[in-house]
Amino acid sequence: MGFPAIVTRFHLRTRPLTGMFQSLYFYSLDRFEEILNWVIKISPKASPELEIVLLALTPPGQTTPQIMANFLSFSANPEALIPLHSSHPSRPLATVFATPTSLPQQYVDQDASNPPAHRYISENAYVSNDANVPKVLKKAFTELPTPQSFALYFSMNPCSRRTQQTAGETPSSSNGTSNGAAKTMPDMALSMQSDHYFALYTVYPDAEDDERCQGWVSDIMAGVERHAAGSYLGDADFRYRRTKFWGDEQGKRLMDVRRVWDPKGRIAGYLDTEDESGVEGLKNEFEWA
Repeated sequence: MGFPAIVTRFHLRTRPLTGMFQSLYFYSLDRFEEILNWVIKISPKASPELEIVLLALTPPGQTTPQIMANFLSFSANPEALIPLHSSHPSRPLATVFATPTSLPQQYVDQDASNPPAHRYISENAYVSNDANVPKVLKKAFTELPTPQSFALYFSMNPCSRRTQQTAGETPSSSNGTSNGAAKTMPDMALSMQSDHYFALYTVYPDAEDDERCQGWVSDIMAGVERHAAGSYLGDADFRYRRTKFWGDEQGKRLMDVRRVWDPKGRIAGYLDTEDESGVEGLKNEFEWA
């Protein structure tokens, strides 16, 4: 969507399929700020093999939402999960430590979180590094509008601390962080980043709830976006909110490429309000600024 070309060839870089292990920690909703602060604190020094996620959701068999810290290790052994287990906050409602899992099983779990015959409203933001993140996100995580809805925090640190290469710069293969994460990220349009990625997935079965659920999402984002560096393109709806999706220079270059290679707008652009963006593309600016 919005890219002025037809892709005819992919170049893939593969990685070894070793093993996967997962740890889960469940807490009551009123401990959200405490648990998120723990996740933020441990993330920079955690193994780069870990995917670190915090969710507010209603687990299967439960009637009220809970906070779930989810650590997924892409490794042949569960060693990277041990330091996190040693430091997790006391008195969890339930724990699952270093259970073997697999990509097929992860897809099954994700599928269960996205039931068919439902309606979905997704939104997201990269919360600024200098923000009080638990305070900014508290309402989103503790006031979910339906039992099917969930809120997600994805730790991007230390990958978010990479500097972006400029056009023509040779990619760096050096590792400059304490846990082996790369120092640089490629010169590409995908350039928006911060330490804290947040997403809302508002899920509900009936169209009659459209206005209520969209209103809730809009209210949440109105509070969050003033503490945000921008948003991720893939989980956004351009019809309802204008924001930044790229760095300033990367966004300008992308729109220039669109105008050069597709000056007549043959390829569909971005579906914004009234579908007016056309060849010019998105403005890449905050609506409230």
